Amino acid sequence: MVKNTREIFMEKNLYRDELNSAAEPTQIEKDFAKLEREAADIIKQITDNDSVIITKEQEELLKLFLALMGMRSKRTKDTLIVTGDNVELWKRNLKYLVNCRSLKDVINNQAIDDKVKDFVRRDTEYLFGTYFVIAERRGKEDFVLGDAFPTDLIGETDSGKEGGLIIYSMIPLSPKRILLQVPYGAEATPESVSGFSKSFLRNSYIVFDNTINIPIKKVYEPNVKRINGQILKESIYGCVIKDLSRVSFVDD
Repeated sequence: MVKNTREIFMEKNLYRDELNSAAEPTQIEKDFAKLEREAADIIKQITDNDSVIITKEQEELLKLFLALMGMRSKRTKDTLIVTGDNVELWKRNLKYLVNCRSLKDVINNQAIDDKVKDFVRRDTEYLFGTYFVIAERRGKEDFVLGDAFPTDLIGETDSGKEGGLIIYSMIPLSPKRILLQVPYGAEATPESVSGFSKSFLRNSYIVFDNTINIPIKKVYEPNVKRINGQILKESIYGCVIKDLSRVSFVDD
């Protein structure tokens, strides 16, 4: 089914809060828009530049922004926003979260509930910290852009069932490039599980003073197809494809 992108990426009144902010129920939306603009500048550097150099503060901001965007994912809705009470909890905290720019800001804000701090800590740093890998497609396959942020590759438990630790999170940014957020230690995951070699998933940051140079790594058609399949599987309302001829798993 073909849909307008507004039906996929827009939810009406998602951040409207008349209970906690009766005088200005759209304040969260306004503050979130400011955070989005700051994040968009960083994302543009990642999608457009041949050499991606960001500051440590920008990396922290991007991690926080992606964590807040993650509220739309099924995993977050299942674990945090289950009842009406939790929706109120989320919005009450969100008015403070959108004015933070790092996990440290969140942790130090006494107005933010511990339960929400745990959620943000999980999705920014997981257990031992995270780093970004930029993957650029090579070949005839483009990445698709899904509406679930992030799309996670989750390992299996000893019994063979999904439910282990996150190996990496996938954030498609353009048909050409995707951002992977990788927990420290996940690079040791066997390639048969992760789909990537250990060297591909390894932290390749080049750090100088307060800047981080993030090398761009090549990803080829088999992995692009695998990633696209996972993104499509996790999408809630749909996904965006720029050129149907460059995404082979889509039915004609």
